[in-house]
Amino acid sequence: MSDGDGPPINLTCVGLTVPSAVHVSALVPHAGELPGGAVESPPAGPSDKGRAGVASSSPLSHSYMWDFGDPDGRYNQLPGWNAAHVYEKPGKYTITLTVTDELGKSARRTTWVRIAPDNRRKVYCSLQGNDQLDGAAPARAVRSAWRAIQLGQTDANVLFRRGDTFPVSHQINLDGHNMRIGAYDDPAFPATAAPVLRKVEGPPKQDSILFLGTKSNEVFIDGLEFDSMYDLKQFGPDKVAARGINPAGVNVCVRDCSFRNLSDGINAEMKPTGLLVLDCRFSNEIRGYGIYGDGSDHAYVGNMMLNSRQEHLIRVTEPGVTRLLIAHNDLYRPTNGKGSIELRNANWFYVSDNIINGGTLRIGPQEQDQHQYPNWASIKCTWGVVQNNRLDNIFINVRLGTEHVVFRNNFIHLKGNEEGDWSFFLACDKPGYDTVRKIVDVRIERNTAVNDGNLGQFLVVQGHALDVTLKNNLFVAPNLRRSGDRGWSVFLFDKDTSGFKEVQGNVWPAGPAALHHWNKADHTPDEWARQSMVSHERYEDVALDADGNPPKALDAGAHLPKKEAPKHVLGPGPWDEVPRREGNAPAPLRPGGAGKPAS
Repeated sequence: MSDGDGPPINLTCVGLTVPSAVHVSALVPHAGELPGGAVESPPAGPSDKGRAGVASSSPLSHSYMWDFGDPDGRYNQLPGWNAAHVYEKPGKYTITLTVTDELGKSARRTTWVRIAPDNRRKVYCSLQGNDQLDGAAPARAVRSAWRAIQLGQTDANVLFRRGDTFPVSHQINLDGHNMRIGAYDDPAFPATAAPVLRKVEGPPKQDSILFLGTKSNEVFIDGLEFDSMYDLKQFGPDKVAARGINPAGVNVCVRDCSFRNLSDGINAEMKPTGLLVLDCRFSNEIRGYGIYGDGSDHAYVGNMMLNSRQEHLIRVTEPGVTRLLIAHNDLYRPTNGKGSIELRNANWFYVSDNIINGGTLRIGPQEQDQHQYPNWASIKCTWGVVQNNRLDNIFINVRLGTEHVVFRNNFIHLKGNEEGDWSFFLACDKPGYDTVRKIVDVRIERNTAVNDGNLGQFLVVQGHALDVTLKNNLFVAPNLRRSGDRGWSVFLFDKDTSGFKEVQGNVWPAGPAALHHWNKADHTPDEWARQSMVSHERYEDVALDADGNPPKALDAGAHLPKKEAPKHVLGPGPWDEVPRREGNAPAPLRPGGAGKPAS
């Protein structure tokens, strides 16, 4: 039950007892119920631009913000079509969804949840235990991780002693219900280190440490370290026969866990409904994916990832995730050869408030999937918001099959010392694909891009997109084209500018970088201004403050909170002594020649 004038709220998953993971989602699009909305069903194609003083009815023109009524809790407020929260204390909580349109008008909807105290029985596990015991008290602890989880799959806390490392040879399969897997302190064995579940050599095809069955419901994994025998220094950077967690079922939360020396940290190929990955750490000893996403109602919040040796840090792929939130993460990788965030098949997604250094942020299906998936033509990324992110040494890559996605209020910083240093790249042509898939209704609004070098572009469009919006962006590139001739504000491979729906209020660099390009020729600001969809463009060099924000009076560019130091620490470690075998990115597409960005 919910009250208010905003979109209805769906309580997707509600944990019974503390700590309780609760997932919510907004029932969108219900444009007639949005502030300023005028229609009752989702738009069939690109939404019409709002008339002066009238907000657009498209959900992309509205912001969605959740308040979980728990001001002392982590991430009490989150953006998104969906979100998730952990309640630490029992009680009744009011959840509020606020939807605000582009003119500042808001609508709200509330619902509530009641969380019970934790009265579940406990199962203890320590290296001093005995698997012949029942684990009901520290003095009766069992010894093996497998035995502890076998005893505690229903209405129980399974607790591993801090400071202990538990070898896992056989994959631990479980269908847990109302189950927490966590840690306990033993006064007789004082330790602060998290318990470690360590994969050691075992039978083939049993790579996972924890493998949840599809009947699992309300499994909370809290404060553990997942590691393996495959030390990076000894075994090298190739993938290994070890995974951390394979979640499945309904309402799985992984909180405050560490992942080391694994191929995949968390692999959701079993398509769980309601997966929250919260405040976890993924070391640069990971060989595969930090998180591999499939399913529905996922939230990856507050995590730190320090590189993958072979794969993307976060990948969402066929069949993909419906309703996805990726927020407040700190992602790092030393090259652009693989993605930091790779969304190949996601629908109704938010990527918000992340710090990303290196890699790529890519939206849209992979080009090669025609040979892998019979339903390749229907695979798309739709209805997405990418906002409030700080991106360093990374470009945003949009691929065929991306529809109804807005990029707003992001800060992008590039060195500009090599060709291909573009802020946004829209890849719209690919033989065999571009007649079926299109890039439709992509909106690039109020972003700031800083290019320190003399090469690069704010936007490159390869091929012909449909209904692209380019509004109130700021491109700061004082050195562009100061030596050499390979820099533009907007570079189109198309014969004309008809792929744009609206271009308005952008601020481009003054001087040599003021050029645009289409139909195989450079064009001046005056020629750009004569295009029918272009209006109110400006050309000036803008000074940013210490946080990368432009003057508020400019009415262009991103405005973000105070810039904080990244969470990741790049210090010496055994992994730094291993020669990297990461492949460099293939040659980037050059505005004057061939080559394409990495896939």
